[in-house]
Amino acid sequence: HQPLLVPRFQLDGWSPDVIRSLLVSKDQRLTLADKLVNECRKHGFDGLVLELWDEVGYSIVESHREELHTLIQEIGAALHRHDMKLIVVIPPIRGTYAMFDTPDFDALVDHVDRFSLMTYDFSGVTAGPNAPIRWMHKAVSHLCATSPHRSNQILL
Repeated sequence: HQPLLVPRFQLDGWSPDVIRSLLVSKDQRLTLADKLVNECRKHGFDGLVLELWDEVGYSIVESHREELHTLIQEIGAALHRHDMKLIVVIPPIRGTYAMFDTPDFDALVDHVDRFSLMTYDFSGVTAGPNAPIRWMHKAVSHLCATSPHRSNQILL
């Protein structure tokens, strides 16, 4: 096996208004997906790591959850048409709150090659030591509640 070259892509610095505009516009979503594929092809990447969920923030996730699903599904489809991989970074459950929850996992699991669970966030807002095994197991079990056979798609 050759290692895969999959750079991280973020919407860093994008305003909430620009993100909302992207999410509600099919043309803008498909244009972004095409641009990502073109960049991957141009640089010989095997796909990309998409850090989106935590980047857009709570209010956008809560008000545009379905559109976020659609965007990720469209990016995944565009990459897969070119035999490229999509890895999506997802935040873990924190207490009883999960910004990315089981229904999100179920909506995306067939469109994403792997999920990168942010276990390095165990310590809170500031980065800290890796999470305890029990906590990681709980986070994965929570996400895969309706499809436990898919837990192999989650990277820790």
